[in-house]
Amino acid sequence: MKKIYTSFMLLAILMFSSNLFAGEDPFIEYEKTRQQITQFYATNAFQVDMWDIVFPVTRPYFMKQHNDHQYAGMIHSSSTREGGLLTDMMYYEWELGAWEEFLKSKYTYDGNLYLSEILSMAMIEGIWVNSQRSLYTNNASGQHLEMLFQIWNADVRSWQDMWHTTYTYDGSGNLIGELMEMWMGTGWENWMKITHTYDNNQLQQSMQESWDFMTQNWKNSTLNIYSYLGNGNLSEDLRQIWETTRAWVNDEITYFQYNGQGQNHETDIDDWDGSSWVNFYHIENTFDGNGNKIEAFTEIWENNAWVNYFHDTMMYDGNNWLIEMVVQEWESNAWVNAMKVVYTYMPVGIIVPGYGTASEILLYNTPNPFSDQTIIHFKLNESSNVNITLWDITGKQVRILINRQFNAGLHEVTWNAENNQGSKVSNGIYFCRLQAGNESVVVKIILMPKN
Repeated sequence: MKKIYTSFMLLAILMFSSNLFAGEDPFIEYEKTRQQITQFYATNAFQVDMWDIVFPVTRPYFMKQHNDHQYAGMIHSSSTREGGLLTDMMYYEWELGAWEEFLKSKYTYDGNLYLSEILSMAMIEGIWVNSQRSLYTNNASGQHLEMLFQIWNADVRSWQDMWHTTYTYDGSGNLIGELMEMWMGTGWENWMKITHTYDNNQLQQSMQESWDFMTQNWKNSTLNIYSYLGNGNLSEDLRQIWETTRAWVNDEITYFQYNGQGQNHETDIDDWDGSSWVNFYHIENTFDGNGNKIEAFTEIWENNAWVNYFHDTMMYDGNNWLIEMVVQEWESNAWVNAMKVVYTYMPVGIIVPGYGTASEILLYNTPNPFSDQTIIHFKLNESSNVNITLWDITGKQVRILINRQFNAGLHEVTWNAENNQGSKVSNGIYFCRLQAGNESVVVKIILMPKN
């Protein structure tokens, strides 16, 4: 029954954990769960963030569809939108004709605005309870160096280590290795590792090995081989598995097709039946004029015919940030609501053309929108004189907040919605401009009426 997908992320980790502590082979239980989740992600328009919440082992081709990013950088930038950072994801399932919250995730960032924690909570009998969390350490470029995955132990009311991932990169910043270790109660034990190889910074292969707990050796598990078009777009992802005959055997292949704008408008996933490729999934994507994916139809091959399976609808705000996605299943010859995800972001500054790069100055305010006062946060990489000025939408200066010297680091200043004369300004849109030396950034601030 397909309805299992609506609560799958929470159930998957709980089932995996219970099997692990019941004494099952941890790799076998992990692989079963991972394959189910992979199938779900292959047929839906979920962001990489959601995959990272459940299991940090990634399917690189999902990220390579975004051709303006390299795989090595996507682990961090999956939670980043131009001018904003993802802060919250709320998950709903369709029950008795209404949306009900069942899971939420909170994204936290360090002083450099690099992702440091993903905390997930589950709705249990009307109360939000801790479920799981991922803790990250990053290098100077914001790429993850380590990830610690923990689940909440309600019996002792504390976080319990599950596994730890170490990421390694080459001199070009490409992710070349992922080593996962499992907590066995008294110490860390090897679990699995993934090795990525590149040609001219283009990902060519990803090989996963699992740790044999009996022989204490690594053994081959899966191999993904990637092919590309002349323009660099990913065209094929061939997945092979290691058989006991000590040979790589075909398992699954994914074909990507692109429209004239270079957008992945069709994807076909075929299974290997032992002698030839057979149809499995077919996905058609639709994009708006801004290049945002707004719709995805998934069909599954059944009884020698394509049958409707999933329908995803995505909505975006004026910043082209994904703010909502609704997943529907095909049941009884009709589309039926299954899951909804709502995304929330934190603005972090818009670079004014000709004034430098995002790595030099960061600017954002919280809350936004606001009704009484808002705190304006900014980060400097070096000591500088800082001028922060508010402007209305007509270009009229409203308030000079500060104009003085600041040291490098994070700072904040409060705006109480007053102008230079001390009078309250009217509700509406304002622009906050920070000038530091020759660099400048601007964020949009929205003043709302009080409730």
